[in-house]
Amino acid sequence: TITPYILLLLFISKTTNSLSPQSSNSISNDGDGIYNDNANIQIGTLSTSPISIGTLNLNQQTPLYDMLMKCCPSGTLIDTAEAYEVRDGNGLKAESRIGDVLFDIRKTNPEKQFYIASKFAPQLYRSGAKSVLNACCESCERLGVDRIDLYQIHYPDTVAPIKVVKGITHKKDEKYWDGLADAYHEGLISNVGVCNYGPSMVRRAHAALLARDVPLVSNQINFNLMRYRSSIETKVACDLLGVRILGYHPVAKGALTGAYQLERPDTLPESPSKRYRMRWYLKRNEPLVDALQDVGTKRGKTMAQVAINWSICKGVLPIVGVKDLAQTEENFGAIGWSLTGDEVRMLDEASDRSCEFERGFVLE
Repeated sequence: TITPYILLLLFISKTTNSLSPQSSNSISNDGDGIYNDNANIQIGTLSTSPISIGTLNLNQQTPLYDMLMKCCPSGTLIDTAEAYEVRDGNGLKAESRIGDVLFDIRKTNPEKQFYIASKFAPQLYRSGAKSVLNACCESCERLGVDRIDLYQIHYPDTVAPIKVVKGITHKKDEKYWDGLADAYHEGLISNVGVCNYGPSMVRRAHAALLARDVPLVSNQINFNLMRYRSSIETKVACDLLGVRILGYHPVAKGALTGAYQLERPDTLPESPSKRYRMRWYLKRNEPLVDALQDVGTKRGKTMAQVAINWSICKGVLPIVGVKDLAQTEENFGAIGWSLTGDEVRMLDEASDRSCEFERGFVLE
C-alpha cells in the first residue's frame, strides 16, 4: 500500500519535476494531456524521441533496418550493451549488428539521426578505471563510431564482489566512475549514465562524477505500472538531481499487454517457469489490467500503448523491445498523444492494488 512516507515522496517528485532542468524541457500541462505530445525528451546533450528501443533480445531475423526506418522517428535512442549478443548469431555482438545497420542508414538516409547508448559490465577481472576506457574503445569499434552518445555502468559492482575478509567486500564502483569520467574527458562519450542504481548509489555516483566535472544524466531501471511502488524513492532522488530515468520492461514482459490470458492457456509462455510466473502475475494484477483495458478502449489505444504512455507521463524514457515490425509500430503508437491527469491517477491507484513485477536488481 501507499504509505504516508511514499505519499510525501510523490508530492516532492511532482513539485520538483518543474525544477529539474531535464524534466522541464519535456513535461508540461497542455490541456488534455499532462505532457507535450510532440516534445522530445532531454537526456544531457541529447534531445531524443519519447521512446527508446532496446536490443537485449535482438536476433538474426529481427528486421532492424526496417524498424528504424519505418517506425522510429529521427532522434530515437538505441539502447544496447557490450554484454548483449545476437540470438542465433554465433556469438555476434548486438553492438556489431547495430553498427552495420546504422552504417547502411547513414549511406542511404543521412538525414535520419539515431543516438546510441551502450553499457560497461562490471566483472571480477575488471580492476579499475582503465578497464572502462578499454571496454568503451571496443564498443566504439563494434558500433563504428568515434564517440558513444550515452555510456552507462550496467549495474552496481554487487553481482560478484571480491571477498577481501570474511564479511567484507571490495567493490570497485568508485574506480568505474573514474573510468567513466576519463572516457568523457577523452571525448569517447558524450553523456554518462548508470543502470540499476537506487537512491544511495545515484547520489554517490552523482557526487563523484560532479567532482570530476562530469554530469550524471541518466539512471536506467526496471520501471512500469507493476514496478512503481519500489521505484518511487529512486525516481524522486533522480528528479532532485536532474537525472533522467530510462525505464526498461515498460510492459512488464507482456503482463500489461493483454497478450497473456489465464482463461486461454495457449497464450501463456511455453517455458514452465515463465508460464508459472505469468500465471502468478495475472492472478494478482486484475485491477491494473482492467484499468488499462478501460483507458485503452476509451482512447482507441492498445493496453501496451497506454502502459508505455503512462511511463512517458511520469517523465521516464521507456525502452521498448524489438520483436518484429508490427510490435515496433504498435509501441511507437504510444507517442503523439497523452493520457490525462485523471487517467494517470486511475492507473496509479490500480497499480497500488496490484502485485509488484519481479524484483530483479534491488535498488540501493
